[in-house]
Amino acid sequence: MVAGRYQLERDLGPSSVGRAFLARDLQSDAKPVHLRLVNDETGGDAIALARLGREIATSFLVVHPNTVEVIDSGERGTEAFLVSEHLDAATLREVLRVEGPLAPDRVRRIGLQVASALAAAHQEGIVHRGLAPETVLRLRNAEGDSVKVRDFGLAKIDDGRDVTRTGVRVGHVPYLPPEYVDEGVFTPKGDTYALGCLLSELLVGERGATSRTTIVQRVPHAPMDLLELLDGLLAPDPQDRPGIHAVIQRLQATDESVDSNAVEPDEATGRIPGALVLVMGVSLFGFVLVLALVTVALVLSLPV
Repeated sequence: MVAGRYQLERDLGPSSVGRAFLARDLQSDAKPVHLRLVNDETGGDAIALARLGREIATSFLVVHPNTVEVIDSGERGTEAFLVSEHLDAATLREVLRVEGPLAPDRVRRIGLQVASALAAAHQEGIVHRGLAPETVLRLRNAEGDSVKVRDFGLAKIDDGRDVTRTGVRVGHVPYLPPEYVDEGVFTPKGDTYALGCLLSELLVGERGATSRTTIVQRVPHAPMDLLELLDGLLAPDPQDRPGIHAVIQRLQATDESVDSNAVEPDEATGRIPGALVLVMGVSLFGFVLVLALVTVALVLSLPV
């Protein structure tokens, strides 16, 4: 039992910070919840406690449909816990393992949601720093590729503080931006670089395939707009990368054009095109009118 309220039901194993459990909230009709716990009785894992504390702070600041909802948190002595919604979901890493590379329209759809979550964090002065397929969940529901970003335990708030040891790199190595590897600097543009790595992997199905040559070789029919966006996100110089709001705008524009194009080909739906219906209607009206005039003329020409 944690905090006299959460009954631990199943050990889900190590998490990015602490250990994860499936638990029951006894104050909410035993509703299932996801609980992460750091219990440092020896005092030797201060970094883990600090990171969970940072995640507690950032998770309540970042409220967005594409981030995991936080329900409760607490700290007591050497124990700290974070309770979030329980989701029937799989990480994008698991999705790639089962399904392989994703179609470009699915990559765009997922990218738009992840970018929106990052924008919400950046608006609060929070940089995620741990974006990767392991930290994005795809929900198993009827809405298709609905995703949520989790794990802000490595996040950094623009308050001058950090929770990592000097000289220790954090995050997933293949997704770290060059300026962080070389200089230890991680800004919001570092998150956009990680987003580019994520989208490239979803498209190609392989980690680290970030060059345009590799992507085109693996996905010969990759849309040019998506390739250009990836070029920008993966630019070595952060100044050359688009801001997160520009990324959202480009993905939204593409998504809208795909949606509008999807309803245009009437052959696919078996319906007659609207313009053809109009022409046929006008022709039919003219035929009926001519027929009526001829009939009237014949009637008038008959002897009384």
